[in-house]
Amino acid sequence: MAPMIGLSVHFLQKDRRGPQRIPFIRLGDRCLYDPQEVMAAVKALTVGGPRGRRGRRSTSVEGA
Repeated sequence: MAPMIGLSVHFLQKDRRGPQRIPFIRLGDRCLYDPQEVMAAVKALTVGGPRGRRGRRSTSVEGA
């Protein structure tokens, strides 16, 4: 699930122990994720544009 949503496995592990922003089901020692619920949770956490401010280049004027 981690690569599918662009998060690390470590983030999901920490999230299960903390505020649990990403919904999951614990089945014995396994943690299962419903892709539709996860995508809805990630969308609810999104701030800013489609990918935030990453990759934005500064515009500078040469010769100034």
